[in-house]
Amino acid sequence: LKNNERPHFLLLFISSDRRIRSVLVFIVWMSTALVYYGLVIALSDQSSPGRSIFVGNFFLNNAIAGAIELPTLMGCVCLLRFGRKRSQMITLIGGGTLIGIAIILALVFMLAGKVCIQGAFNVLYIFTSELYPTIIRNSAVGVCSMVSRMGSAASGYIAILSDVTLPIVPMLIFSVFSLVAGSLVMFLPETQGVPLPDTIWDAVTMLNTENKCHCVSFDGDDNKKEKKIYGEQEEEGD
Repeated sequence: LKNNERPHFLLLFISSDRRIRSVLVFIVWMSTALVYYGLVIALSDQSSPGRSIFVGNFFLNNAIAGAIELPTLMGCVCLLRFGRKRSQMITLIGGGTLIGIAIILALVFMLAGKVCIQGAFNVLYIFTSELYPTIIRNSAVGVCSMVSRMGSAASGYIAILSDVTLPIVPMLIFSVFSLVAGSLVMFLPETQGVPLPDTIWDAVTMLNTENKCHCVSFDGDDNKKEKKIYGEQEEEGD
């Protein structure tokens, strides 16, 4: 960037590839927040399908749901060794599958699904930070967090759909959102072992080079435009 120009969040959408990648990340963030907070509400709901196991004990349900978050945090440290992209897909698709099974087997699998979604949230912060260059990293994570609040806000309304529909409807919706988000992660590049990009052009070259099988390819004209704009400005700065 020029010396008198400050980075801003619109740089997240500067090219077609940037726009596609940002939209995918936004959907993953919103879906993860929706499912996570939806499960928190559902587990404390006395009309939850899982009440047959713990007899709808509000305090017991929430105590167990809170207790499983600590081992999940520690488990994410080990899980991240398999790669950010793979970890994100495992936690989201695993969570969606387990929540879907919870429609039949109730609270045990609902809690297991919550473990996966909690893990997905933890991985998502690291994954997102590594997808964007230093000059817009804070803006990217901030915008993603803002978008995720849309999912958080909607989760409460989805969780109480059981009052006007079938009890399995909220869990079915949470399962679908989680599975879709996990599938979309396939179109994002792996960032493990790749140096953190400092500039937008670094992000383009590093992630595109390290992920030759990346499904979302860079548009040629946008690629050349970014190289001309950011490559030349970096040389001038040096």
